[in-house]
Amino acid sequence: MKISAAIIALLAFSLDGASAKDMPLYQPHRISYEELVMNKGYGTESFMEALSSVGLITVNGIPGYAHQRNDALLRLHGCSLESKAALSHKFEDGTIRRTMATHTIPGPGGAQSISHDSDACASFDAASKTLRSTVADVTAAFGKSVGDSISLEKPLLETEDGMYAFGGFADAVENGEHLEHFHSYQR
Repeated sequence: MKISAAIIALLAFSLDGASAKDMPLYQPHRISYEELVMNKGYGTESFMEALSSVGLITVNGIPGYAHQRNDALLRLHGCSLESKAALSHKFEDGTIRRTMATHTIPGPGGAQSISHDSDACASFDAASKTLRSTVADVTAAFGKSVGDSISLEKPLLETEDGMYAFGGFADAVENGEHLEHFHSYQR
C-alpha cells in the first residue's frame, strides 16, 4: 500500500482561454499545527467540507518547518545537477525542473536515503532527513485527526495476504509507504 502525502501543489491551467493570472486565487482551508496535534478544529464543518469537496488543506505554524525547508531546498539544486538519480524535464518556456525522489517505509530506519553519488547529495540528504521527519510528524497528526473525525467500518484495509488488518485511518497512514519528491526549477 502506498499513501502519498502532498504538502505543496501548484496547478496552472487554462479555461476558455483565460490565463492562470485571470483566475481567482484559491485559499485552501488552514489549520495550525497546534490545533492539529491538540485535536482542535479537525472535526469542524469547514475542515471536513474542505477534505470532502476539494481534498486539500494547509497546515501552518509547524515548528522549524520554514528553516528546514529552506535548508533542504538550498542544497537540492547542487545535488540534482550531479546525481544520476535526478530526473529532469524541460518545459516549453525553457524552465528546467529537476526532481529527486525518495520514500519512507514503515518502521525503524524508514526514511530511505538520497543517493550519495556526490558531496552535494550527501549534504542534501542530511538536510532533507530533518525536513522529512517533520513532515512525517505532521502527516501522523493529520492521519490521527482525520481518523478521529470519521467513522469507518473496521478493518479499513488489510494486506493482500490477510495477515494484517489496519485498525483505522491513522493506522493506515502510519503503516503506509510515503513518497517524497523534491523539485528544483531553473530558467
